[in-house]
Amino acid sequence: MESKHRKKLDLSRLGRPLPFDYQPPVWQLSVGDWRVFYDVAGTEVIVRALRFKSPHQTTEEVL
Repeated sequence: MESKHRKKLDLSRLGRPLPFDYQPPVWQLSVGDWRVFYDVAGTEVIVRALRFKSPHQTTEEVL
């Protein structure tokens, strides 16, 4: 299912390692003020982090 609220996380913009283990690519799903960071391994979707993001924050700041 396609979603307009899902995007591939650009790890090169982050400038530091992610604070969790992952399999590239890492995806970000927006659910209201929450961000779900996940990856896909075979047929499994693995949620790596769930973060609250206020409107003035960037994705990089909430990671």
